[in-house]
Amino acid sequence: MKKNGFTMVELLIVISIIGLLAATILPRLFNQTEQGRSSEASNMLGAIRQLEETANSKNGVYTAIPFTPPSGSAAEDALWEGLGIQNPNVNPNRYFDFAVTTPAAGQFLIKATRNPTNYTGVASAKMCLNNNATWSGNYIQTPENSNATPCNPDPLVEACCS
Repeated sequence: MKKNGFTMVELLIVISIIGLLAATILPRLFNQTEQGRSSEASNMLGAIRQLEETANSKNGVYTAIPFTPPSGSAAEDALWEGLGIQNPNVNPNRYFDFAVTTPAAGQFLIKATRNPTNYTGVASAKMCLNNNATWSGNYIQTPENSNATPCNPDPLVEACCS
């Protein structure tokens, strides 16, 4: 007798194999996407740090730039433009919100906090860079920030964890 098609067992085995392959491949794909976004934030933190150092060498002070949603006020835009960069918080498709604090004279801390509007994972993810070029936060590591510490006793770095 000639048999047409597949048996139910054969179909279940194929579907199970496809499910196992998808379960191993999809998390890696999403992790690569998140690494790209974290890398973008690392690059922006580095650029802001360089601009802060340049502004400090000209003016003798670091510039504090708060992030107050919704972003894009004229005052906030003027602070960013004073550093020589367009306000990164006005892009509606951004993955991170950026702010610069000056906890003490001669110090600054740049904080990138996950923008919950464009993120479906842990919305509290933070990445920070200070004037000593110390990275900190709870984020996916990228080549730019691979020497980072999650949180440490340095008060300037600890501010990132709060």
